[in-house]
Amino acid sequence: MADLIELILNKLSLRTRVFHQGMHCGNWKLNLEQSDKVLFHFVSQGQCLVENPEQGLNVNLSKGDLLLFIRPGQHVLRAVDDCPESDDIDEKTESAESQNDGLVCAYVEFDRNMHNPLFDALPDVVVSRVAAQPNPSWIENLLGLMFAEAGAQTTASQTVIERLTDILFIHVIRVYLSDSAVDKGVLAAYNDPGLRAVLELMHESPQKPWTIADFAETASLSRSAFIDKFSRILEVPPMTYLTRQRLEYAYQKLLRGGSKMIDIALDCGYENESSFSKAFKREYGMSPSAVVRNF
Repeated sequence: MADLIELILNKLSLRTRVFHQGMHCGNWKLNLEQSDKVLFHFVSQGQCLVENPEQGLNVNLSKGDLLLFIRPGQHVLRAVDDCPESDDIDEKTESAESQNDGLVCAYVEFDRNMHNPLFDALPDVVVSRVAAQPNPSWIENLLGLMFAEAGAQTTASQTVIERLTDILFIHVIRVYLSDSAVDKGVLAAYNDPGLRAVLELMHESPQKPWTIADFAETASLSRSAFIDKFSRILEVPPMTYLTRQRLEYAYQKLLRGGSKMIDIALDCGYENESSFSKAFKREYGMSPSAVVRNF
């Protein structure tokens, strides 16, 4: 069985899109507007200060550090220090090169019609420090690959860089899971072996005729204890969570095409096409047939 986080990430079809990559020197500053997209800033060389007064954010990032904005507000990226002044041209050039700050900024795109329990469970801002990594050389090797591609600018270099940032993003999520203590949402459930096993069943095979008894047995709990624990940590009853997974399963089948509506409805546990259509429209704001027409 696939890991829970892997199942969620694969379903979301996550892709990173680099929108800024470059070197900066002097009293540089980048202003970024509030966005409804998840984004991150990665320091590939030097340092960078990230400021957002409204969120009380003032973070100094160094080479290899990454800041992930789950719900980004308006913020500023700027130099920590100006380049040193010198009258000597050669010394000034050498100093400027040593003081260059390298940035990679990217959006994280995903299918917004899919429920995203992973991002819902993350804080607004996640900071990943290379110095705190269990294996810093991993980040250094990734940096080397990104620099090589950026410098070469050969066939599909931008695509390669974006796939490397995909890896970087997933690595940050993985490190956050191992280092952080949370008591609500899918990340808290991930750290509970019983609930994690139940969620893996729901995400991997939502179409199966699961019962509370099945889930309680998987979690090694009584039915009432399972319902209470699941509802307290995930903040929704287990069958409500399962229903959402079934409708997302239906949504994906509709996008792929090739299946009759009644077959999808029955496969998701609905007795007829009408009840399936009503439930689907409540969740997505459009009918199943509209998905087929529009996508």
